[in-house]
Amino acid sequence: MSKIKMSNINPYIVKSNINKNNAGKDKESDARMKRGQINSEDLNPFKYFSYKKLVVMLSDDNSQNRTIAAILLNKGTNVSIKNIKNIHEQKYVINELSNSFKKEKALYCRIAMQDSLASFDELAVPYLIQLLGKIGNNQEKELPKKYFNKKSFPLPRDLAARALTNVGKPAITYLMDVLKDNVENFDDNNSNINYDDFVKEQAIDAIGAIAYKFNDHRAINSLKNLFNIVRSNSNSSDSKIGNSNNKYYNNKNDIMMIWKIVRSLSGFKNDVNALNLVIDILNSYSEYYEIQWESVRSIGGIGIVNEDVKNTLNSIKTKLKNNSDDYGNSQVELSLKVALNSMY
Repeated sequence: MSKIKMSNINPYIVKSNINKNNAGKDKESDARMKRGQINSEDLNPFKYFSYKKLVVMLSDDNSQNRTIAAILLNKGTNVSIKNIKNIHEQKYVINELSNSFKKEKALYCRIAMQDSLASFDELAVPYLIQLLGKIGNNQEKELPKKYFNKKSFPLPRDLAARALTNVGKPAITYLMDVLKDNVENFDDNNSNINYDDFVKEQAIDAIGAIAYKFNDHRAINSLKNLFNIVRSNSNSSDSKIGNSNNKYYNNKNDIMMIWKIVRSLSGFKNDVNALNLVIDILNSYSEYYEIQWESVRSIGGIGIVNEDVKNTLNSIKTKLKNNSDDYGNSQVELSLKVALNSMY
């Protein structure tokens, strides 16, 4: 007999009849239902469905039914799914979840599919890698306008990156491969893949989140190698725009990639290699306020206090006194305050 185990923090499930009682009366509740939010009781009529029937439900016109199907295809939720031993059957479920995840528009359906894919652990990783940058439109596409004033690691905005973060350590080597060129295609041994910068940026987010959540620092050299490649490219004449007196002299895509690397390094607690990389990046791109405040934030997140750190932070304080950009200064000052508070 199948057992259903539910989490108390799933946003796609309301643990009461609140949605049903308020249907037609509460616009917010109705909107959540249309986006696929369900009540825990809604699972009961379907909990003995075979995985093949649940896969068909992933294409149902009703968004709540799609959420139900995604939840019941989760290995951590449904024991009958966990007990599927045939690897081809598991891959079939993962593939169908991936295809649905890619085209799904309803928020709560997406989150349920994200969680279910992550429940298959390493087996789902190659499929999730192929979805990086392809789910939704919430990823960062330009440098931030302000400092991220939170101590925790920023949640990846790409949903495939979030799923990979939940998989954790088994995903790291695959994510490291994304940062390289000419990677062997996971389902075709005769072809190679070159991932574009946007996909690499989402992979970097996942790497940083996994380092923060699972203390897995294996990707530090991959991040360092990528930075050196990007820096070399950005220093070439072909990748520059404007003039050397303009902060946008470097290719904007290069700067976005570098900012992503800096942010990811905040997840590498007590890692001296990560600290050295942050300082190297800051020294190379100190004209960017966004790089300044993100670097300072990452220094605080790493948490190592040594002479290099003290000299770096003092140098930034000195530069602030000589800069006239009040807004940029205020954001860097805020990052300094938070970093110093976290380290002392």
